[in-house]
Amino acid sequence: KSNDNNFTESKEENNSLLQNESYIIGNGDVLNLQLIDAPELSTRLTVLNDGSIQIPITGNYFINGKTIDQASKEIKNLLSEHLLRPDLYLSIISPRPIKVALIGELESPGLYSMKLNSKNLGSMGVAVTASDGMPTLVDAIQLAGGVTKNADLSNVIIKRILPGDNG
Repeated sequence: KSNDNNFTESKEENNSLLQNESYIIGNGDVLNLQLIDAPELSTRLTVLNDGSIQIPITGNYFINGKTIDQASKEIKNLLSEHLLRPDLYLSIISPRPIKVALIGELESPGLYSMKLNSKNLGSMGVAVTASDGMPTLVDAIQLAGGVTKNADLSNVIIKRILPGDNG
């Protein structure tokens, strides 16, 4: 296999969780836009603070809050006005840190920032991320120092933002 194929396979392996419909694109994400029939227009895109990216030929596009699938379809529609075959592949190169608010019976409740595919260090300097990929609820609780003796783990509520305007 060539180096390009090895890079593509490892990138797809590392970002498999990010390429489905559960990851919501946000400010600070770095994306890769590959145009199949127009490789000279392929580029790396950073989601700006206003939630937009600059797409070649078409210009400014608001991408914040969309999934990869939603954004791909909309970008394809925009490019179809300028290209005969706007076949494209949109992927995440570098995801932004995920912000998590933890409240309740925890040793150190508060707002935490968790990175994907990295080891987060707890208050004792111990690696707390169980595995590479998306942080889990357990990872977040460990980052906050663990639960107190008064915690009721059968009554945990998780709230998360969902893609789209009604999320």
